[in-house]
Amino acid sequence: MSGWLIRRSYLIVLAAIILLVVIYARTHRLTDAIERDYLASGMKIVNLPKSVPQAWQRVCVLGPYASSKDAGALLGFDWNADAHSRVRDHQDAVLLIFVSGHIVVGAADYPRAAGDLSRLAPRCYPRAAARFTLPLA
Repeated sequence: MSGWLIRRSYLIVLAAIILLVVIYARTHRLTDAIERDYLASGMKIVNLPKSVPQAWQRVCVLGPYASSKDAGALLGFDWNADAHSRVRDHQDAVLLIFVSGHIVVGAADYPRAAGDLSRLAPRCYPRAAARFTLPLA
């Protein structure tokens, strides 16, 4: 292999690693903000419009073991949930997908131990209705 091909391969691998780190950090930043506000409420309220202030119109909730196919059916468009979440193989979290139009603007695996939202799944909620009092009835 020539030198430029090896350098190019390293750059592609490096770009992929950086992308994964950015996705990981963004996902955890959303989760941390939601959990922090939940704890501040005395562990009574998950107020997504307050916790996730960036622009989004609806939040869709997928429960444990949900796949990309489930995400597409719920969202109304294809989206690779498996690349952004671990809920497909775990029961300890739900996937919160923040959507504006037909664009996913954020996603977070939210631990069920930090306010179990699994009863909300699978369903989408408009931003104005995305404030949930726990425990859910």
